[in-house]
Amino acid sequence: MRLSLPHHHVLQVSAAFVAACGALACTPQQVFIEKPCPPVEYPVVNAPLPAVSPSDAAAHRTLDLHLAPTRDDAGQIAAIDVTMRFSVPPVDFGETNPIVLHFASRSATAAMADRIEDLAARDSEGSLALRRVAAAESSKPGAIEWRSERRARGPVTVNYRFELPPADAAPDEFATSAAGILGIGRALFLLPSTTESHTIRIRWDLQALGSDARGFSTFGTEEAVVEEPPSALEGAIWAAGSLHAIAIISTPANTPPGVRFRWITLGKSPFDVLDVAPWANRAWLSARTVASDNPELQFDLFVRPTGKTGQRFDVGVFGRSAIATVDNESTFGWPEKLSVTRAFIRSARGPNLMNVRWFDEGFATYNALETLRRSSLASPADIASELAKRAERYFASPWLRTALATLEAKGNTTAIEHADDRGMLYAAELDAKIRASSSGKRSLEDFLRMVAQQTPTDAASGPQSTGVGATTFRTLLEKELGAEAVSRFADVIEKASATVNIPDDAFGPCFKKVKKKIQREEGESKKRESVDGFTWSLVPKLPPSCANATSTPQVGGLQKTP
Repeated sequence: MRLSLPHHHVLQVSAAFVAACGALACTPQQVFIEKPCPPVEYPVVNAPLPAVSPSDAAAHRTLDLHLAPTRDDAGQIAAIDVTMRFSVPPVDFGETNPIVLHFASRSATAAMADRIEDLAARDSEGSLALRRVAAAESSKPGAIEWRSERRARGPVTVNYRFELPPADAAPDEFATSAAGILGIGRALFLLPSTTESHTIRIRWDLQALGSDARGFSTFGTEEAVVEEPPSALEGAIWAAGSLHAIAIISTPANTPPGVRFRWITLGKSPFDVLDVAPWANRAWLSARTVASDNPELQFDLFVRPTGKTGQRFDVGVFGRSAIATVDNESTFGWPEKLSVTRAFIRSARGPNLMNVRWFDEGFATYNALETLRRSSLASPADIASELAKRAERYFASPWLRTALATLEAKGNTTAIEHADDRGMLYAAELDAKIRASSSGKRSLEDFLRMVAQQTPTDAASGPQSTGVGATTFRTLLEKELGAEAVSRFADVIEKASATVNIPDDAFGPCFKKVKKKIQREEGESKKRESVDGFTWSLVPKLPPSCANATSTPQVGGLQKTP
């Protein structure tokens, strides 16, 4: 294991730390606290980008992306100057249509679009006028669109300034703070709909943010080169400012080199990153293979402190990255660990595989609990408490007997919670049935891999844009377990005419299912009744294998010295 700290600090790693990490993760780890890059001599912001020779342009497409955050007179980060230089017009091969640029933010309102200022484009013939089209004319639903007045010829350069919303009014997609900026690409970029792959060269100009400022994205640090269509920029995470990163390099058996987990914090973290990042790395290593035959080799967890008093800890998944939004009083206890592990699971199989909560959240919660249980990254007490909470909440819910279509239309907190619980407990039942039917040769994870393989792909947005439909899910379920399983799925999930039934030993030897009468109110009628349900508890005498598990594994041996 090797560590390095910025500035003049050195970390010493004891043998105890190495041994603990190896035992808990079952794989060696190398931890790097990444140093700021050496000073870069930036060109003048308005200088023309280097020309691309005709032979190079003909051989392949390139996109030079230049990002320059700016400050206002009060010293606040106020805008980002964006320059995109395409070696050829950004349309699909063989097309002669005018250029179309989309702003695909989930908050793509007229007010947000008005923050795009000084938009201009040029090609080999000179100025290329761009016209903002009416929403009804947009070729991409929900997006705001600009079109060129004529067909573009030769290299095309697009410039604009994106005025950042105030820190207290910014959407969750893109936020600013005194420490810097962090957000998702769809809230920043105007991008063409071409599906052609480009060599994308990314460059940050951070002069306005100070000498210690850093730039990161899902694709790498200040300067990165990737082979992707321009649409890939939409789903990437972008950050600049006072960033602190820890990279953990692991070498799992039978895995190509380059397995890397990175924890990146914008500003000051409310918890000790040197404690939680190694734990998060182990959880990611355990979760990454759950629903994918070809798991990602790298993952970035960006942490964005809000600077507000409170305990908010929300995690959003964006491809092979995630953003955790945290308040000043946030801790990294059991709820946060479950939330982070669930994000790892959703990333591994696709964040919105079916675009329905009972599956995307419910199944992910079950997989996360199983991941933490099997890898001994959570205490049995924490897992038992979570199982009991969700089982009792499921039976007590006013929506226990509400059909799925009605439940999804409600949208209130209790309905959302019940959809999650219904899916999570059904996942436990389904996993047990698959294991029993196959004599232990298959599990829910194998079934989920089949589901993930059916994911439809949108050329511009990539996988998971539309989700696997319920019909496909039923077809795969019948293939796995037969027609009776499809009928059971309809009764428990869709019609809610039956409740879940989980075997007593579904969660291993540490936990015991306990029958329990649970009081509930029926939907909007408020009629009270007692239902036959169950809860979970720890077994009276924990086996040694249970007692050895801990929610805060000791990785000790880290010491800061001058």
